[in-house]
Amino acid sequence: MRTHYDVLRVAVTASDADIKLAYRKLALTHHPDRTLHLTDAERADREKTFKLATNANEILSDPLRRAAYDRATRATRPAAQTRPTGQAHIPWFYAPVSSDASTTTLNYASHCGWSFSVSLSAKYAFARRPVLPLLQADTRAEISVEIHLSRDRTASLSDTFGRDCTVNVIHTPGGRQTALSSMLVELRNGEMALRISLATAMEEVPSVLSPLACMYTWAFDMDMGFLAPFYSTARVTCLMFWPYFPAQAVGEGGGVPEQEPWPVGSPMAAVKMACGDVRFEKLSKKFYCAEQTWGTKKFWRLAAVGSA
Repeated sequence: MRTHYDVLRVAVTASDADIKLAYRKLALTHHPDRTLHLTDAERADREKTFKLATNANEILSDPLRRAAYDRATRATRPAAQTRPTGQAHIPWFYAPVSSDASTTTLNYASHCGWSFSVSLSAKYAFARRPVLPLLQADTRAEISVEIHLSRDRTASLSDTFGRDCTVNVIHTPGGRQTALSSMLVELRNGEMALRISLATAMEEVPSVLSPLACMYTWAFDMDMGFLAPFYSTARVTCLMFWPYFPAQAVGEGGGVPEQEPWPVGSPMAAVKMACGDVRFEKLSKKFYCAEQTWGTKKFWRLAAVGSA
């Protein structure tokens, strides 16, 4: 027999805060407004779970009702359910997709400490479900999501005002600083794949930001394919955003690397690893490595555009 604790996936010793957090996580993926992209059968199944979770939350959040419920179920409760929450580490992630007139947003949170969102302009439509890390994967140092897109020719100019992509990082494992990589590959037939990767900074780079606050927000145009107008198979735009000057990824005197082997940490090296042989367009020194300031934060953006 499933108890309210089973529904919320918490131990019977869970605090009020644990219960509220568990309910909120379930609501993020099971609320009817969050399942519009699913099939009718999947929506019905999640709606059923959401109703059970809502009922469980209402009872367990009320001290008197919870005490009465505990007394009624104590006799039939399995002993394993009395384990403290900290001893029952179960991998999980949530990745609901929502949309409005101007953007489509993928929200992601996991047991490893990641919490972020990727919002795309209405000029792009999701071609299929995002490709997410495996549940058992260790993503504490780096995490990637892949989104297959198509250009939405029906989107109006008013719907697409603003940047192509906004990545909002709310929390990282250990509250550490983060570097972002965006790689957009467009095939000749119009298919597009966007890969967003987040990596926590090296140990020697201190984190000066509160892990409870919004750590980073990047807003950028992910498609610079216009710099490679002629291509036979595919063209790629790779952008990297670093929270500190990426000395390892620039040439001597701060110049643009021009030939292999490409420096580790450069967008050319990332493209080479993902796509094989690519002809890179020549970029100016200032365009390749640009210092940017958003709010009170300073970043360095590296760019590479190529074709195959």
